[in-house]
Amino acid sequence: MKKKLLLIPLALILIVSLVACAAPAPAPAPVPAPTATVTAPAATVTAPAATVTAPAATVTAPAPVPVEEVIEWRFHTPHTEGRTEFVVETDWADSITEASGGRLVVTVYPGRALGFQDADMLRLASRNVVQAFVAYGGYVGRDEPQLGLVVPEMVMRSNVERLKMFKYFAEEETALFKNWGILSFWWANPLSYVSVLSEDPYNSIEAMQGKKIRVWELGQRMTMESLGISAQVMSQGEIYLALKTGVLDGVLHTATGVLSMGLSEVTSYLSTLYPTAYPLGTGVSEIAFNALPKDLQDIVIQVSAEHTQRWFDNESGPGGEQAELDRIERAEKEFGMTILDFSEADKIAFSEAAKAVWLSTAQEIGPDAVAMVERLQAAMGRISSGLE
Repeated sequence: MKKKLLLIPLALILIVSLVACAAPAPAPAPVPAPTATVTAPAATVTAPAATVTAPAATVTAPAPVPVEEVIEWRFHTPHTEGRTEFVVETDWADSITEASGGRLVVTVYPGRALGFQDADMLRLASRNVVQAFVAYGGYVGRDEPQLGLVVPEMVMRSNVERLKMFKYFAEEETALFKNWGILSFWWANPLSYVSVLSEDPYNSIEAMQGKKIRVWELGQRMTMESLGISAQVMSQGEIYLALKTGVLDGVLHTATGVLSMGLSEVTSYLSTLYPTAYPLGTGVSEIAFNALPKDLQDIVIQVSAEHTQRWFDNESGPGGEQAELDRIERAEKEFGMTILDFSEADKIAFSEAAKAVWLSTAQEIGPDAVAMVERLQAAMGRISSGLE
């Protein structure tokens, strides 16, 4: 009996043990996903990296060094690359570009390539639409009639006379351009002998009477008409076709027209009449000039003065007139032109008629124009009489 009682507790212990062994092990506490734990530190590392990058940018990108602006001036000219005037114009422009070290670049646009008309230059340059242009009073007489009177065509009869009158013409034109807010720098235009180019010989007033002759300005037309010659103002771009179709019988031009414009194809005679009198120059917008730094302004003034002297010396030297005589010879030998000349009596008749037109036109404009013409005619009188 005693043994049975001992067996009961043992049996109970055994049963409990078996139940404990058979039951599944309690689930362990969940382990947090390692991904979340790793990601957070990664973000923590990334932020400092960004913090390091910013200072690096500050060190490698210093404040930018200012680059000096290149200033461009557009230069309007009606002259094409074959013209003697174009050589002088590009010399002025290139000299300024070079002297400024390329800080001021003057670009010459030949043959009205900018699309503007010569007669509009006073208005355009005074508003800085163009910065520079060929200054010739005859082109801008519409807006400033007195400018068209400064240098009369057909008045001069010798190269010496035109060179001595240079300073007087330049003084008058400088003042008139200044009234429009335009600076002007002058040069002695390379000598050309204005001639009548024609298919038939027109080397006298009588031969030209009843013929249709092209001129390039109003004063020339009025002078010819006073001598009984029919004249028409026409741009040089139109004259080739006009000669070919018979609209014109002849044109006032120079040997350059033969050498570079093909006029020998529609004319056979070149009859010399008078030397070109006018100084040419560069008109510069005061707005453009005043916008330049002081050192560039000084360069423009200095280079322009040197340019004026260089070309005046060239024209007054022995090579000045010879260069034009060489062009006339080339027109004869290379292009088959017959060279003729007007008589001295006819040249004087043209000159006196031109002077009369000059003064009468001034009287129509007003007292300032008359006073200017009288000053210039007085200077011519002193020169022709040998007093200067």
